[in-house]
Amino acid sequence: MFGVAGWIGVGAMGRFYRRNLPHYQPDGAILFVTFRLLGSLPAEVMEGIRLRQLEIEELARSGVLLDEQVLIEQKRLFGVYDRALDAAARDEGGDAWLFREAAFARVMVERILAGEELGRFILHRFCVMPNHVHLLLEPLPMVPRELWPAGVRPEARCPGVGVELLEMWRNGQWVIDRDGKDAAWNAAVRGGVEIDGEEEGLRFWGLSGIMNGMKAAAAREINELRGTRGGLFLRESFDHYVRDAEEYGRILAYIDENPVKAGLCGRAEDWLWGSVGWQG
Repeated sequence: MFGVAGWIGVGAMGRFYRRNLPHYQPDGAILFVTFRLLGSLPAEVMEGIRLRQLEIEELARSGVLLDEQVLIEQKRLFGVYDRALDAAARDEGGDAWLFREAAFARVMVERILAGEELGRFILHRFCVMPNHVHLLLEPLPMVPRELWPAGVRPEARCPGVGVELLEMWRNGQWVIDRDGKDAAWNAAVRGGVEIDGEEEGLRFWGLSGIMNGMKAAAAREINELRGTRGGLFLRESFDHYVRDAEEYGRILAYIDENPVKAGLCGRAEDWLWGSVGWQG
């Protein structure tokens, strides 16, 4: 679907939020997300990453770094983060390595897949490592699926569904009858269509809500299995929206090969907790 919908560019409309790190989700984007278990990295490592991120932001504000240079620096920063996680993943013991246990890794995978089944996103790739998780996902519009245009099939997992729907909406190829006032339309208004006067905007599922729901469900189930209580995941995550087909392919390969590069298995298909090796 690359040729049909194209890709999201820098400066696209979307939502922005931040905790310690900035998070930007353009409407219709495919997102590469990494989140981790509590205690999986030393505080000094995370403090160094936080300070470097602030430095990058200041250089960007002052005009020293242009958009593409900022992107390069952020990718380098993510590399520092992920290499530290991979090194730590080979360590032993404690809650920070919960996903070494097959039962807990299975719960995490099942919660990821359940999120896709709810229709909130398309899952292009996943990998559950001993202390962190990689996802490549595409948030979808909040409009009920029965109101989508004919021929758009998210279950095919082709990249670009969100952009295609957004373009169809903006170009008038996808119109929901505003005069119908039936149950389906009312559901669309509540969930997926934001009305401002005569203007209608298509609303997508937010990454923050997707991740919070996924992590809360996994933590609840794992705690039940362990007989424990409390949070398991750091609230903060690294996320990055995919700019083009070339980057999409690189990230697919990166996620698939992560367990191999971390020295946890010989081949990607040997890792049971990733898209390639998952048997269900």
